[in-house]
Amino acid sequence: MGQEFNSFNLIYDAEFVTKIARGIEWVPTAILGRTERSVAQASAIWQLPVDERKQYITNLYEAMQLFHISNFEIKDDKRIIECGGSIWEFSKDGRETVCDNCGMCAECAAWLIYFLKGRYEEIGFLTLVGTKLGGHIINYIKDGGYYYFVDMSMQVREVAVNNAVENGDIREFRKNQHLTCSMLRSKCIEDFYLFYSSFYRRRMKEFLSFYYTGDCAVPIGYEKGSHTILLPYGYDVNMIEVSHKTGGIKWKRVDIPDEIKDDAPGGVG
Repeated sequence: MGQEFNSFNLIYDAEFVTKIARGIEWVPTAILGRTERSVAQASAIWQLPVDERKQYITNLYEAMQLFHISNFEIKDDKRIIECGGSIWEFSKDGRETVCDNCGMCAECAAWLIYFLKGRYEEIGFLTLVGTKLGGHIINYIKDGGYYYFVDMSMQVREVAVNNAVENGDIREFRKNQHLTCSMLRSKCIEDFYLFYSSFYRRRMKEFLSFYYTGDCAVPIGYEKGSHTILLPYGYDVNMIEVSHKTGGIKWKRVDIPDEIKDDAPGGVG
């Protein structure tokens, strides 16, 4: 009974809270709202025109159903522009990503915001920049006194089929290939950052992290030959400040060079 509402690892009526680490809990997607829509019914929604789909998506679980159905493709199609002594990355917004049905982690996060903006107290991007100046972007959802962390790039079909089933069993959680294959929550965003970075520090990686709201990921620049990331003026980002090593990664505010400013998404005047 109810199997038609489940989607890969997601269990539509799951109820559990499993401690993973200090201040970090594994919780089911349905904790942020259940669905009364079967996977087959969700498939019909995906066939609608892009802008009509949003009105039928009321919570995270329903968005996840739709993402699974979409056959979203991980594809590195971000714009990379070299300008003087820096290299800049620009990502697509949510609507463009839904239309293209492909992208990288930044676009996956924008996809979710396109469908869920306004449905929760706050939803945004959480960026983690690594020591090799590569990084990862996931979503955070603030609701009911918690921050929930959702990695949509771990919900593409080829990954989701192997994710931990939402049953609350810690042994099941440990089957995940990555920390963010299942939804986690914490009372403060700094606790998640420390949990994430401490795990990957064992693999010789350190992270600098910041979070923000918006329709697309903030453009990021990298200074050639240094561990400095460039964040443009005009975007309101919150840097996570903790007493923790960041592997020498530094950051500073700059103006996006005039010659590439037209490539930047909304936010730059």
